[in-house]
Amino acid sequence: MLISILITILIPFSLHANDATDKGEYTFTQIYTLKNEAQVRGTILKINETEVYQFLGIPFALSPLNTSRFGTPKPATKWPDLYNATFPARACMQAYSERGFENKYYNLSKNDQSEDCLQLNMWVPQPISGESSKGEFQVQVSEPKDTKNEKKGVLVFIFGGGFRFGSPSLDIYNGSVLAAKTGLIVVNLNYRLGILGFAYMSKGDNVTGNMGLLDQQMGLKWVHENIEKFGGDPNNVTLWGEGSGAICASAHLFSKGSENYFQKLILMSGSINSLLAAKEPSFVDSITRQTALQMDCFKSTEQKNHKEIFECLIQKNASELMQASEKFSIQVDMPTILGENIILNDTYFFNGSLYFKLLTGKIKKNVDVLFGMPIRDGAFYLPILKDSKKYGCVYDKVFSYDENTCQFNASTYYNFYNLTRVTLRLNDSAFDNVINKWYYVTNDTQSMRENATRFLTDVTGGCHLIDFARKVSTESHGTFYNYYFNASSSTNKWPTWMKSTHGDELDYAFGLPFRYPDEYNTKGNLEEEKMLSEKIMNMIKKFTQKKGFYSTWDKFTDSYRRGTIINRNFDPENIFAIVYDIEPQECRELMPFLPKYLKDHGDLKAIIQQPDFNDTDFKDYFYEGISYRNESYYYSGNEDVYYEAQDDGGSEPTY
Repeated sequence: MLISILITILIPFSLHANDATDKGEYTFTQIYTLKNEAQVRGTILKINETEVYQFLGIPFALSPLNTSRFGTPKPATKWPDLYNATFPARACMQAYSERGFENKYYNLSKNDQSEDCLQLNMWVPQPISGESSKGEFQVQVSEPKDTKNEKKGVLVFIFGGGFRFGSPSLDIYNGSVLAAKTGLIVVNLNYRLGILGFAYMSKGDNVTGNMGLLDQQMGLKWVHENIEKFGGDPNNVTLWGEGSGAICASAHLFSKGSENYFQKLILMSGSINSLLAAKEPSFVDSITRQTALQMDCFKSTEQKNHKEIFECLIQKNASELMQASEKFSIQVDMPTILGENIILNDTYFFNGSLYFKLLTGKIKKNVDVLFGMPIRDGAFYLPILKDSKKYGCVYDKVFSYDENTCQFNASTYYNFYNLTRVTLRLNDSAFDNVINKWYYVTNDTQSMRENATRFLTDVTGGCHLIDFARKVSTESHGTFYNYYFNASSSTNKWPTWMKSTHGDELDYAFGLPFRYPDEYNTKGNLEEEKMLSEKIMNMIKKFTQKKGFYSTWDKFTDSYRRGTIINRNFDPENIFAIVYDIEPQECRELMPFLPKYLKDHGDLKAIIQQPDFNDTDFKDYFYEGISYRNESYYYSGNEDVYYEAQDDGGSEPTY
């Protein structure tokens, strides 16, 4: 059946996807009818010789406004008119923050935020044929043809940002090149952040917690119900997350409501068991009520009930509410993320205790997992430490790429470790023994900097990610693969010594060297940048395919913990850079001390207090450890991998 339509719309922008969009020239796709009978169309991009259909800002749930603020999401209903999916999904409300050296591809304007944000962006490569329209004139558009024999794999991405920041429409997450290069449909989901997405109050049923996870689940359900209409395979969906997005992605393994909506999992720098992840409900309840107190919803001497607090909070300005919540969250230091967070026991998402499910193996069984992180993942967190002057790591944009270093000395290095002891309540001499044994330093800035980075990498998720993979792989019927990323892009604005840190592999996974060739050619190595990007995109494609991963890539098991190094010499067809045991001994000794989760308001008060930098016993012990060691190499924890401590951040691994 042919549909006659009149095109008279204005399109704001499309994530810099191609030159035509910047000139205001748009070619529209055919019209698609969704399961709820709503109609949608996107625009056609040309990526080299490949056509990619781009759909921006498609609503997958109703707007969580007014009394629906803090509520569980409800599926989008049919909209009355044709929906032109040409404007990117709005960022959910968040406290605006400009964060140091992060590159421009992460920039988010204050004006791009809204509570009406439960939308997705999608890129469909080489779509089914059909007449299209260009300009402002009447056209005939054919309905999609049957593509049941040409179904494409689907990649659903969940962005990171500590549950407080981020958007599926950040420029770095533009999936057009990834879709064109891999033939996969790329879908970026949005979800509520901060207090609006992760608040919890124990009484009543208005603020039940984990709303952000339920938003993601609703988005996955939309993909499951509609992706076939766009040529996708609902039974070949890979869920992919980075940072807190990976924490969220791994959480879906433990939700019955999600298990039918994905078949594979990619976890980059995150897992649900990390210190940055799930907290006890009572802990998040206390934070939510503290924010309500700051918003004058009650006075500390009053005993208002849950309903009164809820009715007050839904009347407050969303931006002011986010700022109040953020002020409370930043009272505390890394390596834990406070503020509203995933709760590990709920009714709607986990429907029980996450911790119990993890211990007893009650998870989605048939899932393959690719997991890993950059080799210096923890370096990203050094400038995020509150009052970082005390720890010798104050970064300044005016410094040059080579000049800006972490100026540790014995005193600030001691403060850095004592911070962890207080934050995690580790007043234990046995913990001090582990620190002194594995994170000792020579009395120079470079060695202190390297070991501080390694320590943060371990405690903010590295050890937990390995532990998670060990536990889940023993319960799963799927196959697990590990990687370590060790390359830094030409556009990296972080100091040289940091090399490959948190999120760096995303530049290549989303094909930025192909989208911004001039910026990736500043060192005259554009082809090298493109080659690495192509290899990582092909790695993702290969993992999503039903026929299996590279035969050269060692499988990870609880007893055979192999990992693969991805660097500029990486060749997935001929892997030679291997970590023979990715679980370092220091992780095995650290993990018993690291708390599984933060419990109650008493813990909250303890954490907010400042570290005791006059702890004489620990200070004497710590300085003694510094004084008698003087090595030029530090041990990575793997018998076959050593790093030389150099001023530029160290050489490639030696095997």
